[in-house]
Amino acid sequence: MTSDALNPIESTTFADHGVLERQDLQRLFKNDLSALGLDVLLIEEELGNWDASQRRIDLLAIDRDANLVVIELKRGSRGAHMELQALRYAAMVGTMVFDEVVSRLAVTDESTIEEAQEKLLEFLEWNSPESGEFNADVRIVLVSADFSRELVYTVLWLNQRQLDISCVRLQPHRLDDRIILNVEPMVPLPEAGDYLIRQKEKAQADRATQQAVKTATGYTFFNVGEDKAGHRRWEDCRKYGFLQAGGGPRFRDKLAALNRGDRVLAYLKSHGYVGLGTVTGQATPLRDFVVASEGKRLLDLPIASTIHDGRLDDDERGEFCVGIEWTQAVPRETAVCGHLSKRGTSCRMLHQAEVDAIITAMEQVASS
Repeated sequence: MTSDALNPIESTTFADHGVLERQDLQRLFKNDLSALGLDVLLIEEELGNWDASQRRIDLLAIDRDANLVVIELKRGSRGAHMELQALRYAAMVGTMVFDEVVSRLAVTDESTIEEAQEKLLEFLEWNSPESGEFNADVRIVLVSADFSRELVYTVLWLNQRQLDISCVRLQPHRLDDRIILNVEPMVPLPEAGDYLIRQKEKAQADRATQQAVKTATGYTFFNVGEDKAGHRRWEDCRKYGFLQAGGGPRFRDKLAALNRGDRVLAYLKSHGYVGLGTVTGQATPLRDFVVASEGKRLLDLPIASTIHDGRLDDDERGEFCVGIEWTQAVPRETAVCGHLSKRGTSCRMLHQAEVDAIITAMEQVASS
């Protein structure tokens, strides 16, 4: 832009500038993934060493929700078949556990395992490796100079089926002796407008049916959330009638979403369902939570859990409680239906047959 005119900057290609895929683009982006619009922590570059496979992930990162992020880079103009390649990579890392990611981060940072774990926990805003569900889903980010229509349609179709795939377009330009790089998120793409319209019409037709399924059972799954540090214990929840969450806003907000009268099924990780009850109030900071049956603050009663004193007054990462009137509450040793667990902290129970099986099993335990 000058005082007299708007002058276009010449569009070029990476090949024109001698920019290479691995030596240049990958090297630069690994040091600043925020340039791709990502809030992630780099875990490893050129991740490979799978049995019977010579393939390598360009960049592997993790997001704030503890989901691994596969990032694939191409300097070409069509994206080739990178979505199929990235799906294979996502399947390969889908089974990675917390300790394995820590080990790879330690190698990348040239640090100790302890330092890498502390860095990862700080990024996730977790108290311990058990603070939340790790690697529940794998995200895919495709980065290329452009994308074919076929690739775009494939990505949009896969995203409709609960995958999380993004496309980011890189367009180089020449300005004097400099390379100007336009980084543009491209999903959804303008080229896919007609496809999106068809998908929207289909979604509108299905919405009423889907909503009926989501609210059919009237029960909410809630993970008790015990951790190795002992900040939450099912014994306390069962004895005094409450559920607890903390360690960050996304866990606190799950608890705050429960309203008086909501019916919950409490699940204890690695055991099964241990409680069936009704919410009696709104989420309250642990320091202020009063046990209705005792007429006293929970902190003034004998409890099995340990208190994180440094976070009692922290309304971001502190612990919160909500009162529950238990209809059934069984010891951890007699938990039921562990095979019907759900992902995450809390979610709607969608299938009545599952709810019926859990309630029946819990009643049988209580009456035995």
